[in-house]
Amino acid sequence: MNGTDAGGVHGPVGTILTKHAARQPVAFEAFFQAERVRLLRALYLLTGNDVEDRVELARALVALSPRRREAIVLTALLGYSSADVGRMMGVADPTVRRLAQEARADLRVTLEDLDA
Repeated sequence: MNGTDAGGVHGPVGTILTKHAARQPVAFEAFFQAERVRLLRALYLLTGNDVEDRVELARALVALSPRRREAIVLTALLGYSSADVGRMMGVADPTVRRLAQEARADLRVTLEDLDA
């Protein structure tokens, strides 16, 4: 799996997901196969039929630090609890909540800058 192909998803979304794979390549492949549809559905629900909005959101996610991106994707987009994500990331669940909060703030600034 390379940086532009994460289990069949190419472009920014594949790159987002591949970042997690770099830390846990064996477990990630099975995890991604199980969660790919949920993640793509979540991105679609957030952006509707607007492909440009979907690409902007994916780019904004890619711009996050890997840990913030992992926390926000797993909690906000895939719906895992902070405790579950903490176990996946090897950190305490308050750390996951802080990383997700920081990611939301970064996304808000990035996406507002794009609208300006």
